[in-house]
Amino acid sequence: MTDVIFTIFRKEMMDILRDRKTIMAGIILPVIFLPLSFILIGNDISADSDLSRKINISFSAKADGVKKLLSNSGKFNLVEGNWEENLVSGKIHIALTHVQEGDLILIDSRRTESIKASAVVAEYLDALYSKNNSKAEKRIGQKFMFGGGAERSFLSSLFPVIIAVFCAVAPLSAASDLFAGEKERSTIEPLFATPAGRFQILAAKYFAVSCIGIFQSFSFILGLFLSYAVSPEIFGKNFPFGALDILFIIISIIVLTALFASAEVIISSYAKSSREAQTLSIPFLMIVSFSAYHVMFLEVPFGAGKEIFIPVIGNIYALKSVLTGIYSSGEIFISFFVSCFYSFVFLFIAYIIFRRERMIFRS
Repeated sequence: MTDVIFTIFRKEMMDILRDRKTIMAGIILPVIFLPLSFILIGNDISADSDLSRKINISFSAKADGVKKLLSNSGKFNLVEGNWEENLVSGKIHIALTHVQEGDLILIDSRRTESIKASAVVAEYLDALYSKNNSKAEKRIGQKFMFGGGAERSFLSSLFPVIIAVFCAVAPLSAASDLFAGEKERSTIEPLFATPAGRFQILAAKYFAVSCIGIFQSFSFILGLFLSYAVSPEIFGKNFPFGALDILFIIISIIVLTALFASAEVIISSYAKSSREAQTLSIPFLMIVSFSAYHVMFLEVPFGAGKEIFIPVIGNIYALKSVLTGIYSSGEIFISFFVSCFYSFVFLFIAYIIFRRERMIFRS
């Protein structure tokens, strides 16, 4: 059975790779345009200091001096209690302490509001110390807690959306051609007449669609590394991801692409033509986009919970956790398992369609 699957898989891969437009649009262009987009972004990445409410701040025992200064301002809410517990629980935006070099702002890098608040407080203190001619004695430093810093915060808010949409779009063309396209060309009937079973045909075509989608998705990763070479200010002075982070990112892309490919196989199996398959895929792509944008506004780790078990949302949230630098390996593997489970469910539905010729050859 595996020989039959491999033979069909090889045939489908050769047919896809002969199409130069597919190679250009899906693999080469992302490698070119992603670095160009980061060149345009350039140095425009900065903390937005426009907060919709007062900034909540806690202080360490060593920060009595700066506490007295900020207590006279109506811009800030001074929250009592252990600063670390308050920061971990999300009760405050930032914490302030004092070290030998001066005041130190402690930032929760999991939350964009914390990063924005630090910019506001740093600017306020800088102006205050300059006015009092004590800037040299009160140098303001910043320290990111619970994560990888501002660079990771930026990447974790933007990249999950881009990666999710790209992983959904990447296998769409191949899925439309290998299933609905076969009906248009009237080549699916001879394929069904071969000794290969319906399951073998479905499995071979699904593997081909997934491989093409994964190849195109990895072009995105290649573009990411080229972006770092071209515009390293996006990632700060040092590349913020370790080997384990990169491994989880790669696995997330593979799992996401395989999940989307299985859903697109259902759509294409049911569609009468490639055009209908692409039309029917629009609601699916909208669901993916809405899911990605929903995760974009979830703060890590405060947005976790049952959402980790929801297809698409759980996997995108796990990817965001990895990009943020704050994640549990257990939750990551749960999201992978859930996505694989749904992939099998979608393939089973596609197999049911494949077994019913009145659905395959519907008029």
